[in-house]
Amino acid sequence: MAFRRSYRYPARSRGGGILDWVMTLGFFGLLVFAVVRYGQIEQFNHRGTAIVLDGDTIMLSGQKIRLEGIDAPEFSQTCTDKTGAYACGREAKKQLAALAKAGQVECSGWQNDKYGRFLGTCTAGKTEMNRQMVLSGWAVSYGAFLAEETVAKKAGKGVWRGKFDRPSE
Repeated sequence: MAFRRSYRYPARSRGGGILDWVMTLGFFGLLVFAVVRYGQIEQFNHRGTAIVLDGDTIMLSGQKIRLEGIDAPEFSQTCTDKTGAYACGREAKKQLAALAKAGQVECSGWQNDKYGRFLGTCTAGKTEMNRQMVLSGWAVSYGAFLAEETVAKKAGKGVWRGKFDRPSE
């Protein structure tokens, strides 16, 4: 004698179908977002010899690239220290130029700033230029590199050796 058991599926509520649709649409929305975002991860990758325009902008392969996460004094900006006023914007440009000479410059990123420049992370040889500019005190943190800014500030490096207006001001 075979034992048979009958299974009954629970009745489906009317709201279950709507919930299924919402979850499906949410899943596909997330999938589209991931595909679009993944396509932007490496929008540009340039390498070559850099032309330094100021303390946080270079020209590489014919493209203007703003070093992401930092803000250096404007080229014409002055700062003060114990000896008086000095051209800290020009000093920041000199520092970036010295870094750019350390080896072939390579920049990558996926965004543009409000002026249409690429925002990128750049290296020269094995040195990350963005991080090093903040660490040397010739740029301030602009959304990244807060720890490096603290180190430069405590050591009185670059613009931190005196008084200055933040470049964003």
